[in-house]
Amino acid sequence: MGRRIFTTGVAIVASMALLLPMTVAGAHDFTVRPRISIDKIPNGATDPGERVIVHGDINGKRLCRRDRVVTLFEVQSGSDRRIDTDRSDREGEFRFVLHPDDDMTVYARIGKLVDRSYDHRHVCRKARSERLSINVSG
Repeated sequence: MGRRIFTTGVAIVASMALLLPMTVAGAHDFTVRPRISIDKIPNGATDPGERVIVHGDINGKRLCRRDRVVTLFEVQSGSDRRIDTDRSDREGEFRFVLHPDDDMTVYARIGKLVDRSYDHRHVCRKARSERLSINVSG
């Protein structure tokens, strides 16, 4: 009986010694640089105060797309003005509803996200869309 417990204990310790390098080898750092696309509805010029939907999506790994805070900025001289924020859905899509009275140029931005668990570190770098011009006729 004592010998059986000893043999079982040695087998468990040996198994753990063999599996430990595999868990250490599984540890990794992973960095993704997402891309943000942006567009608007309707296309072309709009009337003052007309509803304009600015929409887009985040392209990248699931960590970078899902449930991310997306901030919409208006380009201005000096520092840009934050207009609004939204959260992306499961596919990385987001949208903002505007009623501009004058021409404006906007862009969307997401911040850096770091997800750490066990020996894994996944980093989603910050990203910014191209600028989108909204032309208001009038």
